Amino acid sequence: MALQVYEEFNMRMTKDVLMDYITNVEKVLGNPKQINIGEIAMMTSRLKERVTFVIPTADIIYKFASVAYFDKNESPYSYDPEYNAEKIKKWKEAADITDFFIVQQLSDILPFPRLSEEDFNLCSKVMEEIQQLGMKKA
Repeated sequence: MALQVYEEFNMRMTKDVLMDYITNVEKVLGNPKQINIGEIAMMTSRLKERVTFVIPTADIIYKFASVAYFDKNESPYSYDPEYNAEKIKKWKEAADITDFFIVQQLSDILPFPRLSEEDFNLCSKVMEEIQQLGMKKA
């Protein structure tokens, strides 16, 4: 699970987001008489923006942390998605993302730029806005 989450962290997107892109491109290409190159270009531009962004989305950061940080109720040898979803939910309710991840210096365990809290918050906000655009057709 750690490798899967690391791949998502490194790509700045989940497999589901990538599959959404592929599905949407297939839809655009599905009717050869009405292929819209502009739509494909826009979706590809959004995908490139995601892949090259300085940090991943908050959801991916939380997911990575749920793998890296485990409690006494968890085995370090297996990953329970439901338990970790609850753990992430509790983290989100307990504090702002920067309170935990900036303090813990996530960069100590993976390639993560050292950012000020202000820069981290700005990057996170922009990344979340890009995520909301999704890989949908223009």
